[in-house]
Formats: sequence, structure tokens, C-alpha cells
Amino acid sequence: MASVYALMSELPGSKAISACHLSRLSSLLCSASKGRYVKEKAIEIRDVARNSTHAKMVKRGSKYLRFALFNAAKYVCHWDTGFHQYLDKKHSEGKAYNVSVSHVAKKLTSVLFHLVKANEAFVSQA
Repeated sequence: MASVYALMSELPGSKAISACHLSRLSSLLCSASKGRYVKEKAIEIRDVARNSTHAKMVKRGSKYLRFALFNAAKYVCHWDTGFHQYLDKKHSEGKAYNVSVSHVAKKLTSVLFHLVKANEAFVSQA
């Protein structure tokens, strides 16, 4: 555990770890872990840091449309059991409430697109 704290105090984020020279990273790990972690572990940690993704909410387009879709997704979860079950499923996967609602908003958008494209009325599936 001390090696993790030493690594995070020297290199606080994944960008810093991925940009770090391999010899510095391996020497830092080796000294903090008292020889337990060697160059192979440093390569593994650096590769994980390089491949880590930081998903951010896309904020392109109309902020008013995004606000309306987000609120519509909240309310449709109260009115429709299918969307409520989808929200519960996303929440049980460990996602935060607002992230789960954004997934519901994406599903709602695809359902609305299909309804408009096919000129159909909404019929609840649950």
C-alpha cells in the first residue's frame, strides 16, 4: 500500500503516469515497494494509465434541448415502468443517478426517433 501512496504522491493522475519515463516509474515503484515491484509492473501500470478513458458528458448542441431531454427522461421514469426498470438497472450497475438519467435520456431519444420515423403512437412495453 505504501507503494501506491508513493506513486500517487509523485504522479497524481493517469496523464502524469502515462507521460512518465519508464525508468523513473520503475525506480519509484522498486524503491517504494522495497524491490517487490519491478520493471514489468511499471510497464503494466503505465499501459493501464495510457488506456484509461475519461468519459465526459458531451455538451455540444442546444443546452435547452439537452435540459428538456434530461427533464423528460426524469418524468418518463415516473410514468412508464419500462423506463423506470431501465433506470433501476443502470443505477444497480453502480452508475450515479444523473448518469443513469442520461442513459434513460439517450434511450428516450432513440424511442422518440423511431416513433416519429415510423409515424406510430407510443405503446408501453412493460
